[in-house]
Amino acid sequence: MRSVQYAVAIAISSASLLSILGTGCATKKFVTNRINPVEQRVIVVERKSNEQAKTIDTLEGDLNKTRERVLDLDSSLSKTSQRLDQVSSQTQQAGEEARKAQQQAAENRALTETRATQLKQYVDAIDNLKLAKTSSVLFHTGKSDLDDDAKSLLDEIAQDALSRKKFVFEIEGFTDNKGSRGANLLLSQRRAESVVRYLTAEQKVPLRTIHLIGAGSSAPVGSNRTAEGRRQNRRVEIRLFAPEVEPSSALTSAHLR
Repeated sequence: MRSVQYAVAIAISSASLLSILGTGCATKKFVTNRINPVEQRVIVVERKSNEQAKTIDTLEGDLNKTRERVLDLDSSLSKTSQRLDQVSSQTQQAGEEARKAQQQAAENRALTETRATQLKQYVDAIDNLKLAKTSSVLFHTGKSDLDDDAKSLLDEIAQDALSRKKFVFEIEGFTDNKGSRGANLLLSQRRAESVVRYLTAEQKVPLRTIHLIGAGSSAPVGSNRTAEGRRQNRRVEIRLFAPEVEPSSALTSAHLR
């Protein structure tokens, strides 16, 4: 810009000089020869200045676009970071739930093993007790209640036991393989408890003579691949132990529930 101002000043000064010198041909020619190159340089400088101004405008536009792209990238990065935080939180929650499930399964397994060991030790410690009778009652899927036929069967078993001087009941509940291991353990326990509750509450069998356990789906008697096999597996086995010297019988019956 200073070059343009300088050239314009020279042009103005030259024009003034031309006016002062009057109409002399030699002087006019001299001034013309001096002024024309200056004017040409002014035009060149102005053209370059305009070109530079356009270049600056273009660069400023590119810079603004670049800033917008940077802002878009920042926004995308922020959203990506938020999604990663959500995924991380969900992963931690799933890991915690899996850990709790594993812990619960381990506790259920330990409880089952402890009860089975205690039951075996107790039965083994009773002198001269042998298996006198075995019976089973069956259940519908997910159910643990007894119907009239089941109660009638338990009445017969209780009367047989109470006619003896010494006896022990072993009550063991089972399920098919539908559902989780923990749920099946709880369901098999409830089924066994239903049988024990009826024997003690309705038939007055001493609770001290009964030992129960819920074994889940651990000991199937039928194939869990068929409906009939699963029906047989949804059961409670009642085993009556009594001294060998007493009359004994081996009765195996099945009742559908």
